[in-house]
Amino acid sequence: MGNKSRSKEIMTDAGVPCIPGYHGVNQDPAFLKQEAEKIGFPVLIKAVKGGGGKGMRIAMTAGEFDSQLVSAKSEARSSFGDDVMLVEKYITTPRHVEVQVFADQYGNCVALGERDCSIQRRHQKIIEESPAPNLDETVRQDLWGKARAAALAVGYEGAGTVEFIFDNETGEFFFMEMNTRLQVEHPVTEMVTGEDLVRWQIIIAEGGRLPLDQQEIESRIADRGHAIEARIYAENPDMDFVPDSGRLLHMQLPRISDTVRVDAGFVAGDEVSSHYDPMIAKLIVQGPNRETAIRKLNTALNEYEIAGPITNVEFLKKVCRVPAFIAGQVETGFIKKWAEDLFRPEEIQPEVFAQAALGAFFSEVLGRCDGDEVFPGTKNGFSSVSNERSFVLAPIRGDNISESAGISVDVVQTGHGLFTVSVNGQTFESIL
Repeated sequence: MGNKSRSKEIMTDAGVPCIPGYHGVNQDPAFLKQEAEKIGFPVLIKAVKGGGGKGMRIAMTAGEFDSQLVSAKSEARSSFGDDVMLVEKYITTPRHVEVQVFADQYGNCVALGERDCSIQRRHQKIIEESPAPNLDETVRQDLWGKARAAALAVGYEGAGTVEFIFDNETGEFFFMEMNTRLQVEHPVTEMVTGEDLVRWQIIIAEGGRLPLDQQEIESRIADRGHAIEARIYAENPDMDFVPDSGRLLHMQLPRISDTVRVDAGFVAGDEVSSHYDPMIAKLIVQGPNRETAIRKLNTALNEYEIAGPITNVEFLKKVCRVPAFIAGQVETGFIKKWAEDLFRPEEIQPEVFAQAALGAFFSEVLGRCDGDEVFPGTKNGFSSVSNERSFVLAPIRGDNISESAGISVDVVQTGHGLFTVSVNGQTFESIL
């Protein structure tokens, strides 16, 4: 706790704004509530050793402070073995904006632009972008300056991420913490600077100087447009983003280019375990401007094919289409605010049921035949005479399959590679 309080003192002395709050050693519930009343509600109650949203609660009023404190402490003890809490002012329409910094042993420190990481679920990021949208240039430069000041104030060396909470209502920003490493979203910064940041880490670790100065970095950023990263997770957005697991039966990546990058930890056939983080990959795109980058991200997501565990790919596509996101109106409460648009069930077209029935038909036939031994005069096990199958298909919504939503599909093989598929009376002809 002393380190947390000391960090705030160091940042304040360095001119880095810190969010109003109490980071002291007195953990008496009555005292913490008194501090919260001084700060003014709403307040954030957060475990000092917390992370990933664990041990964190919001008290909107004094009346709910006690129960939220008890809940936060309980989760913190379970997750971290420590229930020491801090209390801070809670920003009602916050953005999460962070600055990538690098410093060497010669006193040089640079900011390689900022990233907006406001699109989050369960206090964890799913979309990050750079530059941050709708940010006044004077504020942007101030953020970079304060991030460098924070690193220099502690004599930092290497790669670091200085995280700020930005108040959409007032335009103010406050220091949250500094992560002493590269983060998951560092490829966004690599896209807008054209630099390999892991290479930078090695150079500095070997005692070298920073490869670029601040002016050179700003020139790179001005020329390289906008980049967005989407995290591909095995999780079910319709069930509050609960993680999913299982074998990746099929996975097709988007077309890779100089402006479309995929950092993947899995390939088809791998098992996504329930014992580890469910992130499958990171999809990063770059465009000359934010509008182009969003279109490119949506196109790449449409090219993604994953069969096996449920993923968030379809949800990410919806984010790309929400007008508020396109306009750059981002905040950490974005998903809750636009839930009606993001979780509205989409009508499944008859052609999709037809394709699914054909897939089931092929799977069934291949599962019980051995080419010409079963169907004489056939090719690849499919007969040149009529085969008929009937299916009832139902979409999965969350973890529920509604029998009342079942769709009747009839498949008739009318010749070699020729099929007629009827979906609730609507007929499609297919040639394979």
